[in-house]
Amino acid sequence: MNRILELMKKGYFVQDPQILSLLNDEEFERFLFFLPKSNEPKILKKEDVITFLQKISKKISIRILEPQIKQKISNLDLLNILRERYNFLSSIIKKKLLFFNLISINKISKKYRTFSLIGMVYEIDGKKITIDDLSSKIDVWIEDEEKLKLIEEDCVIGVKCYWKDDEIYANEVIFPEFEEKNNLEEIKELRIGIFNRDIDTDADVIIQLDRETKISKNKLYVNSSFPVHQIYVNNSLILLVDIRHVNFSIEKFLKLRLVTSKSSKILDFGGDFFLIKDKPSLIITLNSDREEINKINDIFLISLANSLENNYLIDLKEEIFIKI
Repeated sequence: MNRILELMKKGYFVQDPQILSLLNDEEFERFLFFLPKSNEPKILKKEDVITFLQKISKKISIRILEPQIKQKISNLDLLNILRERYNFLSSIIKKKLLFFNLISINKISKKYRTFSLIGMVYEIDGKKITIDDLSSKIDVWIEDEEKLKLIEEDCVIGVKCYWKDDEIYANEVIFPEFEEKNNLEEIKELRIGIFNRDIDTDADVIIQLDRETKISKNKLYVNSSFPVHQIYVNNSLILLVDIRHVNFSIEKFLKLRLVTSKSSKILDFGGDFFLIKDKPSLIITLNSDREEINKINDIFLISLANSLENNYLIDLKEEIFIKI
């Protein structure tokens, strides 16, 4: 193959032919394939080749975490899923309540003037919530209206309590919020494609919306009928949320570690896609009513619209995304 001639066909001239020796035959073919055609003559620089070599030398491993999916969830299945959710989230809250007289609901008595509880929210009635800790249920009054706005049914919270006449009041609400560090630095140099069909691109990671889930090198096909996908690129978690299926609030998510807390969604989709154990580095919401990129609490948050019709290329280094 005459490399100089092939480059000229795509509109590029080489000042120093020696720079082409940096690429072996396979690398040159890939370079030529991804090199955009120029309608005006352009000079190919050594920096262009070096940048390409740096890109293809990145070691990227991709895996996807999906729950076991059942066509039909029995009451026992749902109970076991919620118990697993409770055990995981309560273990995080317990670390914050270690020295605050933590007791189980079935051991509450007035001999404790102040005490702490951890429970899954069973019902919300104005400022009164009912929580369940697998031993029993109890009503607790929440006076902090800002905290109350973050609480949803089937989420797990801790409450520091006191007696007021014969009622239990909470003077503090503790959430199982993300406090650990994520692996943001690992993905800040990546270009990520979100496509609904096959497209030739030099993206480092390609996520294609499809009917089934499978991985092929740096390309991941995800089942677009599912509401949430947890995708690990090396050790960084990318969270893909389709808001056609869930009402996603970043504020609630960061506090509750739940994309949505509603147990009805577990029944709808045959598994708990919604409990997120690791702190994401990137959250992408699909089919949003707006398009924007933000950074919140050390997390990239990208909203994309009409994702089943449009194709996007996300450049995390430049903190931009474009339709292609």
